[in-house]
Amino acid sequence: MIKILKKTIIVLLIFLLTGCSQGRESSQKQSTTPSSFSITFLSVGQADAAVVACDGHYAMIDCGSESVQENGFSSYKVDLFLEQEGITSFDYIFCSHYDEDHYAGFADILDGRKIGKAYGPSGINDIDVQSLNRFKNALSDQHKKIKTPKVGESFDLGSSTIKVVAVDSNQSIRNRNDSSLVLLVTYGETKFLFTGDAESKTETTMINGKISIKCDVLKVAHHGSPTSTSESFLAKAKPTYAILTVAPDRDLPNGVVFDRLEAQDSIEKIFRTDETGNITCKSDGKNITIYNTDGVQINE
Repeated sequence: MIKILKKTIIVLLIFLLTGCSQGRESSQKQSTTPSSFSITFLSVGQADAAVVACDGHYAMIDCGSESVQENGFSSYKVDLFLEQEGITSFDYIFCSHYDEDHYAGFADILDGRKIGKAYGPSGINDIDVQSLNRFKNALSDQHKKIKTPKVGESFDLGSSTIKVVAVDSNQSIRNRNDSSLVLLVTYGETKFLFTGDAESKTETTMINGKISIKCDVLKVAHHGSPTSTSESFLAKAKPTYAILTVAPDRDLPNGVVFDRLEAQDSIEKIFRTDETGNITCKSDGKNITIYNTDGVQINE
């Protein structure tokens, strides 16, 4: 009886030690799983649409189309990208402001895709146009409403963060562009600044604000309009790369803005969606690699 008891105790000890070891190994494997991060600026004409992906979590910043009336929704391009990437839900969607080229595709991509939370400037319910009503109805179908965040508010997306730099400036009543929700996406030491269509007065607010706007990648505001991207703003942001979301054969980007971008010493390269197609930025937390639609690196 004593021998059987001893054997039982030995077996139990071996089982416990082995189980603990496997538990530690499993924990170690989980903790060493590499993180992943990318931002894709989609080529949807003279409109903004970007997907942020981090550790299996997703956010969309704007979802516009070039011209709803003339060319129909360009969101089919977004849908194709989302299907290829296997993206079926979003933790967050952000609408920088309520111009069609920033929201017109949201209603389509939300059909069959769940969202966690939706953010944008205030005033959405004061605008009664068909295309925006489609977006509002798509949100309502998921029992969601646009919430307006505060400056300085942050949102976790996997191991990255999205911080609100500006929203609803004092100029918003007179100028919808200057109500733009401006976001700073941070992954490790790398930073990406989304400016919507913010113009010079909001840029001044950001320059004088407490939140740093220094970034590695700048989504140039308002498709290269000269009312945005002032010299003083660029000097404060000091981007390494500038990305223009534009369509071919249009009057934007403006040559004045190109001069400002080229004069900024920190900028190494300027990219345009009408030349490269989709632009995908990948980061390991320290270094950024940028690819065109064909998967060719373009920032070497």
